[in-house]
Amino acid sequence: MAARDQPKVCLAGLASLGELCQVLRPDELRPFCEVAVVQALGLLQDPGLCLDLRPAAVICLARLCFAFRNEAIGLVQSLDAFQALASTVVAASPCRFQVSSMRDPPSKFNSNNNSNAWSRREKDQQRDRCVLQRATDEWLHRQQLGEALLLAYALLAGLAAEQHMPGILAFVACSCSGLLGPEGQRSPGRSRREEETFRRCLEIFSALAQLHPDRVAAAARADRSVGLPLSRLLKFAESSSLKSDPQLQVCAQTIKRAASTAIGG
Repeated sequence: MAARDQPKVCLAGLASLGELCQVLRPDELRPFCEVAVVQALGLLQDPGLCLDLRPAAVICLARLCFAFRNEAIGLVQSLDAFQALASTVVAASPCRFQVSSMRDPPSKFNSNNNSNAWSRREKDQQRDRCVLQRATDEWLHRQQLGEALLLAYALLAGLAAEQHMPGILAFVACSCSGLLGPEGQRSPGRSRREEETFRRCLEIFSALAQLHPDRVAAAARADRSVGLPLSRLLKFAESSSLKSDPQLQVCAQTIKRAASTAIGG
């Protein structure tokens, strides 16, 4: 995990520790728990960290905190780090690029530095390809980081302190706001993969509603950017394949009980 200058080695260490957190008992993890939390937090706080490592570090840290949930080892610091990352993620937003237009090829009859004009055009095209590729990579990394944060919040939302509520609610609402229509229907062309996003959003909202019902109701009532996605998410749970999932229906009922006066269509 400490080999951040060797991303593949670091990634393997994060993945291995995350798996161990799911199969070992807390007393078996205890000898290296605190060191691992410090290492994972250090990775997330490194501005020069390889972008591929951020999602893995988020998931590993969340699983560590969940494994020691009764002792809250590293919980507050981890949620602080997640909140800072969440503010940089535009979850599930469409990928838009602004690339400068290509110039028309110079006329073959142009006698004024025709070769130089072609050379400039080739450089412009190369620059535009680099801009497009960089924008694509950044968008993909933000999407992967957003998915990792949703998984982390699904694990830890039931343990969140009150000061983390606004940030979690805003991020989860943002994650599903662009994916559902007014009646809770999935937007055309969306992949089945996004159903997992809806599931996690429901689970997180439910955990928060159970822990801090008044805060969830107040946020849904006062902030349309939270209330509207939450309303659509509940409609989606009632009118889709999720309707046959008893666990998610319990989540939906928990949210409704907590915020029944705050959620409107």
